[in-house]
Amino acid sequence: NGKSELLANTTLGQGKGSLGDCTFSFSFPITEGQDRYVVSIGRRGEFIYSFEQLRAHGVAIQLGQ
Repeated sequence: NGKSELLANTTLGQGKGSLGDCTFSFSFPITEGQDRYVVSIGRRGEFIYSFEQLRAHGVAIQLGQ
């Protein structure tokens, strides 16, 4: 959240891939009421979402090499 409190922790599922593309699924519970939700995968940066964005669209992150 905006206070840097850890709200949830999860692991990546088994990857599925093809030439030049690999997809990992993951899920985590969210509870309405935070000012923002920060999703971080390893050292690949942070992705910031509102509750409405997560509820409507979930998370889809594309990471480059």
